[in-house]
Amino acid sequence: MNELIKIEVKEGQETVNARELHSFMEVRTRFNDWFKLRVEKYGFTDGEDFTAVTEKLVTVATEYFISIDMAKELSMVENNDKGREARRWFIAREKQAVEMTNDPFIALRLKQIAAEKRLSVIEEHVNLLIPAPGFYTVTGYANRTKVRIDSPTAQRLGVKVSKICRDRGVTPGTVPDAKWGNVNAYPEDILREVFNDASTNSR
Repeated sequence: MNELIKIEVKEGQETVNARELHSFMEVRTRFNDWFKLRVEKYGFTDGEDFTAVTEKLVTVATEYFISIDMAKELSMVENNDKGREARRWFIAREKQAVEMTNDPFIALRLKQIAAEKRLSVIEEHVNLLIPAPGFYTVTGYANRTKVRIDSPTAQRLGVKVSKICRDRGVTPGTVPDAKWGNVNAYPEDILREVFNDASTNSR
């Protein structure tokens, strides 16, 4: 099946670049105005129906990667020939995908691909725990050394590691965290020292 509109996988989900869909449907309204109005009118949700990505090329621009369902709905409500063409293409592509899953060999391969994508996303999140070689968050180091700790323990160990860093004049790194905003990352040797002490004291 010919690719009428480019599909991109973002965090394991098939998406369409909203700007490219806007261009394909030959919408006359300026892209940013069009996208904002559509989101407000039809109640699309950031993080669920679309993801915003800021790119800096010659100028700074925000690209919106939208789910296939959102793309179909936008195509339908545009109510012009190009919109209808886009919607028919999305539906035909979906139908073809359903037919393919009836083949056991293809179904198995699709499951393998989905598993690989999930692993890729997990690896991306784990990499965020490592801001520089030899530096880890408390949780990142625990994962690396296969030590299971709960949140209170991680916070307690983090306080000890922070104190040692201050005493030794070591500046921690920082990494983004979805729950806490930013968290500190520390040298591996100090983490090893604190984890070993904690292990000894727990015996």
